[in-house]
Formats: sequence, C-alpha cells, structure tokens
Amino acid sequence: MDRLPKRLSERWEEQRQDFESQLRDQAIVPEEAVAVAVSLDGILVPMRDGEGVTKRARTREQGRQTNDYRR
Repeated sequence: MDRLPKRLSERWEEQRQDFESQLRDQAIVPEEAVAVAVSLDGILVPMRDGEGVTKRARTREQGRQTNDYRR
C-alpha cells in the first residue's frame, strides 16, 4: 500500500500538465453557476471572527506550539 501512491505520483507528475488539461476540458460548468467550492485537506486557514490572535497568544503562553497561518 505504501508503494502505489508513490508510483502513481511519479507517473502523474511526468504528465501532470496533460492530465490536468484533459480534466479541465471535460469539466462542464452550468451557465447559471455563480460560485466554486474547493476542499483542501490538511490546509489551515484563518476563520473570520475566530479570535485566532488571542487563542494563539494564549497557546504560546502555555508553552505549546501554534499552527499560525502565514500569508
């Protein structure tokens, strides 16, 4: 199970631009579409009104590591 993703990734990267172009060409976007939603697993983004600065400061004061979002 460990080898399959690595071998697939190698093949994908060799032809990534062609594969991505083919995928885009097959996408059908309805004319009434007004928004796009994307899911990025493992990506940390700030939450609006989430008091992130205060929470990170409190976490640092406790001697714990923070996962600061960097722009």
